[in-house]
Parts: sequence; structure tokens; C-alpha cells
Amino acid sequence: MKLVELSKIDRHEIYNTHIVNDFPASEVKPLHMIEKLIESDQYLCYGFYNDLELLGYVFLVKPSQSVSILLDYLAVCSGNRSNGLGTEFIRILKEKFSTDYVSLLAEVEHPDYSISEQDKKDRMRRIYFYQKNGFQVSDVSTRVLSDDYRIINLSLNGKIKDSEIALEMNNIYNIIFGQEFFNKHISLSV
Repeated sequence: MKLVELSKIDRHEIYNTHIVNDFPASEVKPLHMIEKLIESDQYLCYGFYNDLELLGYVFLVKPSQSVSILLDYLAVCSGNRSNGLGTEFIRILKEKFSTDYVSLLAEVEHPDYSISEQDKKDRMRRIYFYQKNGFQVSDVSTRVLSDDYRIINLSLNGKIKDSEIALEMNNIYNIIFGQEFFNKHISLSV
């Protein structure tokens, strides 16, 4: 399996075929926003391939002047799920980014805001997946529009405190959305 940086054509194909189907609509950023972040060298998109077959993908926010990188979207393509590929993807990402970043951050849906028992089980299952792959659940919580998250952290080459995670997420959200949107639609607490 190899990690390949995606071309613009591949990014658009994965976005339109996978991301819009793999993630809740409220979590899917407009494609033009992702492209703008790529143009400003603050976003990365990779595919995980077995020869020419796309097995999964990862989109990341890489803010300049930051010790952390944010896992924005990570998914195994349907048909390849439950085969241990997600664990392999995280291993590859850890290896790739461990020399440049202290931590790999991610947002997971906050289980306290589940809308049903099944929803809570699904959220806990996702958190457990990340924990078994080395992520720690921080005490940092965020709300973006109507979506509530816990921030999780995978140590790459050092430790980061919750107060530092909060500062990193503040910086990341400002890069993605801008200060005005941040002030109106995002809350962050430790």
C-alpha cells in the first residue's frame, strides 16, 4: 500500500464520490474552501492505494507556524472496511508526519450530544477505534455550527497539553473558516 498526494482531478473525484457520502452533510466543507486552503499551502490530500485501487483517503489541515496537523477527513472506501486498513492508514500517517509535527489532532463527534442510543454507540465506537490506535481523548470540546466535538490527539514526537491543543484548534479554525465565522459560529472550551 502506498500513500499518494492527490491531484486536483483526484481530489474532486474523491470529494464528489466519497466525502459527500462518507460524512454527514453538516461536516462537509465546500470543495472551493478546501481548494483555497490547498492554494495557500495549508491543506493536504492523500489517497491510500493498492496499485491503482483507491483503498481510502485522508485530508489534513496543516497550519503554518503550528506544532499540530489536523485530520480533517479520514475514511476507508466502502467495500474495504473492517479489514484493518484504518489502523494501517494511521500507522502510515504517524510515520509520515512524526518528524514535522508534535501531534496529529482530530475531531470526533461528542458522545454527550448523541441523538439516540444507536448514535451514542456509533460515536463511542469511533472514539474507541482512535484510542486503540494511540489517540488520547483531550478535555477540549468544540462546537462548529451545530456539530459538537471532542478533540483527540495522537502524539507524534512529543507531548502536548490540553491548553496547547485548545490554542492549536483556535488557530486551525481561524485558518479554515476565518475570524468572522469563528466569532459567530464556533465555540471552544477546555
